[in-house]
Amino acid sequence: MVPYYGDFADDDTVNMPFNTFDSNDPSGSVTATDLIASDIFVHKDGSATAITTDGATIDIDAPGVGAHMVTIDTSVDAAYGAGEYAVRINGVTVDGGTVNAWIGAFSIERVGGALARIKLIETAVIANAAGADVAADIIALKAETVLILDDTNATLPTAAECAVAVWDAVQASHVTAGSFGITASEIASILVDTGSIQSETTAILDDTNATLPTAAECAVAVWDAVQASHVNAGSFGITASEIASILVDTGSIQTDTTAILDDTNATLPTAEECATAVWNRDATSNQTTGTFGKAIGDPVADTETIYDAVVKDAAGINVATDIVALNDISTADVNAQVVDVLKTDTVTLPGQTAPPLAPTFEQMISWLYKVLRNRTNQTSTQWSLLADDESTVDAKATVSDDATTAIKQEIVSGP
Repeated sequence: MVPYYGDFADDDTVNMPFNTFDSNDPSGSVTATDLIASDIFVHKDGSATAITTDGATIDIDAPGVGAHMVTIDTSVDAAYGAGEYAVRINGVTVDGGTVNAWIGAFSIERVGGALARIKLIETAVIANAAGADVAADIIALKAETVLILDDTNATLPTAAECAVAVWDAVQASHVTAGSFGITASEIASILVDTGSIQSETTAILDDTNATLPTAAECAVAVWDAVQASHVNAGSFGITASEIASILVDTGSIQTDTTAILDDTNATLPTAEECATAVWNRDATSNQTTGTFGKAIGDPVADTETIYDAVVKDAAGINVATDIVALNDISTADVNAQVVDVLKTDTVTLPGQTAPPLAPTFEQMISWLYKVLRNRTNQTSTQWSLLADDESTVDAKATVSDDATTAIKQEIVSGP
């Protein structure tokens, strides 16, 4: 399918990219040889005859091999204009073969297209002379309106005058169903009815020598109402009745508790007395699994308790034993361990690395011993510390001497 490159305005420039590929490998791009501008032909509206001066140019392999760009300047020839266009190449060599092919299509102000419609609107509204289209009609209408106003000595009303006329219009003349006039009429009727109700209410109050209660009086009447007369299920009255019953029951419980304490000459224990009783409780009588009593243990019968492990068990059996043993290290034991470290334990000398900035004591001693034991080489520019094989450089430092100051730089890793 030949690609369509869009609808353009007259005299626009059209860019049409296309590609050429290897005949044996459709995914491989190849160049197009001997393709020049004269090999490009533009045909209008299906004509077999190409436009003589088509304004076409070609850029071969512009962004890369096999990617080409045809550019067509439609302003070079009057033959261009509204219509449909097809573009072909002729006699082009691609991968050793001669190619004649349509490469794309475009249109200029296509009939029914957006550009054509916009141009028609532009012509009708702006470009055409008076009397030919919309612009002319508007101009003529304006001129005729001026003539009418002159003939009748009339002037158009201002916005303020229009508003005044609307609001001052007699409502009775505008009572069509659904109009603002009928709505105003209905509102007026409601106001009349409201006034009548107010007058009748005033007359009733005058006849009965009564007055409407104030808000404060209504509130007092509600809160002072006898609760016993309002006991419907779910009402505030029944809720108040239930609360009153609870208060009565609570009072009875308090009275009964006081009477029991009086009869037994007893008093309720204080919080401090309760706490003391709990902590001073003998765990022997409280050995239910999972309780604090069980965890502490029966000092007499149970051998697997905190009490036994920490206090009763012999040395070497439990925590108590380990603590005792830990605190039973003599000076001689400590001395023996130190002697063992100094005379028996060995260390591995540093390998091919630099001395650390924050060494341990073991690292400091091992580095001093390695420098003392192993072979070192000294040249005019470098000091080297060799491994045990006396050939591998494990560490080194740059040295210099200007006959005034001899310098050895920081030791770094070899080789």
